[in-house]
Amino acid sequence: MVVEVPVFQPIETLPAYKTAPETFAVDWIELAFALYAIGLFFFLMKFIFNLIQLVKNIRKHTFKKLNNLLIADDESIQSPYSFFNFVFLNTTDFGEKETAYIFKHEQAHAEGFHSIDLLFANLYTVFFWFNPFAWLYNKAIEQNLEFIAEESSIASKIDKNQYQLTLLKSFSIDAKIPLTHPFYKSFLKNRIVMMNQRKSPKHNALKSSVILPLLVLFFLQFQVEVVAQDKSKTIKETSSEAPIPPPPPTPNVETPTPPPPPPPFVEKPLVLIDGVEQTLEEIKPEDIKTINVLKDEHATGKYGEKGKNGVIEITLIHPDDAYLSSKNLKSDIQSNNLPENALYVIDDKITTRDAVEKLNPENIRAVYVI
Repeated sequence: MVVEVPVFQPIETLPAYKTAPETFAVDWIELAFALYAIGLFFFLMKFIFNLIQLVKNIRKHTFKKLNNLLIADDESIQSPYSFFNFVFLNTTDFGEKETAYIFKHEQAHAEGFHSIDLLFANLYTVFFWFNPFAWLYNKAIEQNLEFIAEESSIASKIDKNQYQLTLLKSFSIDAKIPLTHPFYKSFLKNRIVMMNQRKSPKHNALKSSVILPLLVLFFLQFQVEVVAQDKSKTIKETSSEAPIPPPPPTPNVETPTPPPPPPPFVEKPLVLIDGVEQTLEEIKPEDIKTINVLKDEHATGKYGEKGKNGVIEITLIHPDDAYLSSKNLKSDIQSNNLPENALYVIDDKITTRDAVEKLNPENIRAVYVI
């Protein structure tokens, strides 16, 4: 008889451990780099797209050479603009003098190679898109280039008042081409104000002495080296080379182009001369005292529906603003009608009371008492 005896073996028990929940840590440096890369890709693609569109626009036009400029005269062009020495305009919209003013302005851009400055300014905003000062710097460069071209044009002894009227002729057209120098629509009010300001070399030098150090500090902030901690993760770097558009070919002057479609109709702005609605053709440039331009909500807020296309307020010079007789001035001085501490200015230069009394009446054009 066989009896089976059960065998008992001890079982070792282990203590139970609770597994801690996994925590997700945000890597803010990687997140910031990802956001910067997304913005960089977007603005770089936009810059390349605008550059390609500009090259296509150059290819589709026929150019005529004038001095160092290549002129594209086409009725489909709504507003004059330039890129390097390529100038685009529709001469049927302008008179002979107005066309000459536009050529002088765009020639100043071409001779100064302002398009290179404009391209670098736009590339600067591409790489530093996150910095609001980069966009302000870009706008300041565009405005300064227009001031330089304006100063060069006026230095060639053109009629400044007539030149300003040419600027105002089509200011309501909104047809700015990216990466170009538009004749209209570009800081129009600031350009007119700058042309009528008196030059003050000492004041400008003082402003430059303050602004230049600030610009130096602005650029130095991007030269600071940032040292990050080493990580065990291996980051796979990927690089993509954006295609560079081919340079524009030599324009074919002899090949004719088919007639373009008619340009869209653009309503003229409201013109008020001394508060009365008139046209620009009814005034002479030498009679203009001040010009004020209102646009968008500023125009409609003041003039209602009439100002939807913009408003040009012009104040004329009236005989009541000046003593046109030099005898009146001398009699006022000799009879002490003017205060003893009065300031006398002849041709923008401060002078004395005795110098005014010695003036030949035939050489006096007008006398203003403020």
